[in-house]
Amino acid sequence: MVYDLSVGGCRIARPGHSLRIGDSVIVRTDILEGLTGKVRWVDLDHAGICFERPLYGPVVEHIHYKWSGFLQSIERPEPSRLRMVA
Repeated sequence: MVYDLSVGGCRIARPGHSLRIGDSVIVRTDILEGLTGKVRWVDLDHAGICFERPLYGPVVEHIHYKWSGFLQSIERPEPSRLRMVA
């Protein structure tokens, strides 16, 4: 599942996946083609991905508008735990 999509990256759920900082990944969803990127951070349940090529801003805005439920986190982290993805 993809959360917090931005022009430069996203946060993904990683249940059962062994990801490490620096790993190359391809993020695939029903509404976006495969996006290549690098893992920038990991925690127990999620990983932060920095895209190799930024997404076009208006496309990200459209996705946020059209599929707002798709991009919302199930639980929001505390502000002190927020990390930059890109």
